[in-house]
Amino acid sequence: MDTRRIDLCFPVAKVSELAARERRSAAAQPLPSFGKWWGRKPHSLIRAILLGCTPHEGDRESVLRRWMLALEQEELAKTDLSANPLGRVLDPFVGGGAVPWTCASLGVDFLASDLQPQSIFLTNASLQLGALSQDERQRLHGFLTLAYEEVQRRLHADGFTHDAGGRLMDMTLYHGRLRGVDCISSRRVDHRSKLSIIDGAFCTTDDPHAGGTVKHGRVLVDGEPVRFDHLRGDGLRPWDSEQVVGEQEEWQEIPWAIRVHEDGNRIWVVPTKDDVLRDQALTHFVERSLAGWFDEGLIPESAIPPGVETDRLSRERGWTHWHHLFAPRQLLQLVRFQEVIRSRARNEEERLVGALALGRMLNWNSRLCMWNRHLAKTEQTFANLALNPLSDFGVRSWPALKSAVLRKIPGHGGRTREASIADARSPGPAFDLCITDPPYDDAVHYDELSSFFSVWHQDFLPDAIPGESLESGDFATGLQESFQNLRARMRAGGRIVLMFAQNASSSWTDLAHAVEAAGLFVRAVWPVDLEPRPGLKRGRFGTLAVVVVLSIEEGPGAPDDPRAMALAAGLHDDDDPDRRAANLQACAGACALRRSALRGGDPSTHLRSILDELAV
Repeated sequence: MDTRRIDLCFPVAKVSELAARERRSAAAQPLPSFGKWWGRKPHSLIRAILLGCTPHEGDRESVLRRWMLALEQEELAKTDLSANPLGRVLDPFVGGGAVPWTCASLGVDFLASDLQPQSIFLTNASLQLGALSQDERQRLHGFLTLAYEEVQRRLHADGFTHDAGGRLMDMTLYHGRLRGVDCISSRRVDHRSKLSIIDGAFCTTDDPHAGGTVKHGRVLVDGEPVRFDHLRGDGLRPWDSEQVVGEQEEWQEIPWAIRVHEDGNRIWVVPTKDDVLRDQALTHFVERSLAGWFDEGLIPESAIPPGVETDRLSRERGWTHWHHLFAPRQLLQLVRFQEVIRSRARNEEERLVGALALGRMLNWNSRLCMWNRHLAKTEQTFANLALNPLSDFGVRSWPALKSAVLRKIPGHGGRTREASIADARSPGPAFDLCITDPPYDDAVHYDELSSFFSVWHQDFLPDAIPGESLESGDFATGLQESFQNLRARMRAGGRIVLMFAQNASSSWTDLAHAVEAAGLFVRAVWPVDLEPRPGLKRGRFGTLAVVVVLSIEEGPGAPDDPRAMALAAGLHDDDDPDRRAANLQACAGACALRRSALRGGDPSTHLRSILDELAV
């Protein structure tokens, strides 16, 4: 009988330790250097799964000891995988490309696909550039460096790089004004120094919310908290495609702090009347230029489609086109950068690194970039999995965008192979092992979020194919169809391994029904805490990724003891009760999935029983 390591055991604590180490190290996370995708799983987890799908030979302790050594030593991992070939590994929901990148780095053959064109663009770009030699990657980094410097010269020629005092600008902070009411969470610039700007003058204050008018989703009007939707009334007037700022009587953005370079330091200054006039002059310049930039394809004149995430953009700000999510200074930077790339790029790789840098600029410099007062920097647009209009935000000047533009290009050391756009519910090539992070109902609307980038990357995207994404349609039916298709494509003795990061009972029930409908057997479930204490993520959000091992044949596998699972994942040591409850919920869902395979019966009934057993 074919038994794999992962059927019987898993180095849960070691993978948790390595995943936490990976998340704390930018060098250990190569894919964000290419571009933004949501919810990539750690390479250490994927490597552990690959190693775990080799045959189980020897006693449990010796298997785990060798396994853990290979997790720490890449050459040993390559040796083990070369001696025990896995065949072809498929990821049908490839997302940000973590599975194929890990496979490429370990010399494992793979197939990858997704229904989202932006996903395929990012995955193929990382695989193509990651396969280049170090010298070639350094040359491309040099190309971007020269392009960055040329953009700086062009922006300087435009006349908007310095403040009214002649100092090079680094950051401008704006707050909103909704129908005459100032909207700002705090007038503190920096929590560490306690520096604030109150009534147009610098001061220090112990109150972190000093001067703030926005709190708990409400804004102060004559001293009374008022809901934003009440202040908006019937809604804001939709913007025309030619607009770059709101109407004065509706929504304005007011500069209230500027960080500049002076004598080798960065200092904060209060905007003067001349600074405000310069900001208005920049707006007029962009307004006059916009039609020409549309014609040249430098700015996409693309309407924002209706959707769960996108509807709020129109409702809360009146934004109707994707370029409305960028302030005038940000639009000018995007245009000048594309002009330079177009004029200087001599081959496909140079155009590709330019497109990736453009995507990083979009993520790190939009109207949705929150000002982090603890670190005195702007966060990325997608600091969470949503499109959130902000009451106050930061706009980076070109010097502050250098780290986003100039990223070193990581290498995976393997051969390149292209991912393809495909629906997981449609027939495709056979495979021996599937490792994937499937979508979760409507938890993340990837089709809506990825449009933020894809409208700027049209020249690089594969043609879309007909079909509604799983998270946008009948999710339960779509998941069942996907699993039935995967079962039909899987060769004898294969495995489907899921990295399932949900704690909602409904998600686990949907998964159980999909597994049953596809005629698959749950061999094992292994909850792994990807952010062990001291955790990065607190509150009601879980931090578990449950490794679910599926096969066609029944066979020996892991037990279904929920307490043992929770203990192995270290959940009882968590001092955050909300997060612990969310993680225990995920652990219970995983155990119910395994228990229904072993004992039969309704997984929902098993889940309720296990939740009582764990006292969640």
